[in-house]
Amino acid sequence: MVFAQTLFTRAVDPVIPMIAGDLAIDVNTAALLSSAYTFPYALVQPALGVTGDFFGKTRLMNLCLLVVALSALVCALATSFSMLVAMRIAAGLVAGGVFPVAMALVGDLVPVNQRQVALGRLLAVGLTGNLVGSSIAGVIGDLLGWRGVFAILGLFGSIVTIAAFFAF
Repeated sequence: MVFAQTLFTRAVDPVIPMIAGDLAIDVNTAALLSSAYTFPYALVQPALGVTGDFFGKTRLMNLCLLVVALSALVCALATSFSMLVAMRIAAGLVAGGVFPVAMALVGDLVPVNQRQVALGRLLAVGLTGNLVGSSIAGVIGDLLGWRGVFAILGLFGSIVTIAAFFAF
């Protein structure tokens, strides 16, 4: 789940010029899509951490990843920049319920003497998702356009959510 969520974090960056051109907006304005995701992501992490304690960490992570995936699919169909911004904000608001909550889950499930290695692996997965997300988005954007980036990442996130639902 962490990998799927972090793919979405930087995926918009390589296709910003395409989005700007297609929606007839300035590239600098289109670049706000990155901040529209990352700023809410940072703000809601403390609240979602507490929510995970009450609601259940794996349940919260599944729900949050589902919303991220659905927002990506809506982004693929968006006809306006304001819809893209709204969906990126929505995704950012819930994305903080995946990676940070996964770290807390490691703290709950992994014995203290093994926790550092487990957290290191989780961080590696998250960083790999960030790096790969940007690279894959560039390739998909060249082949299928910016809508294809959102559609493929949204479908991938949906598949991971369904698999995680049955696995956990």
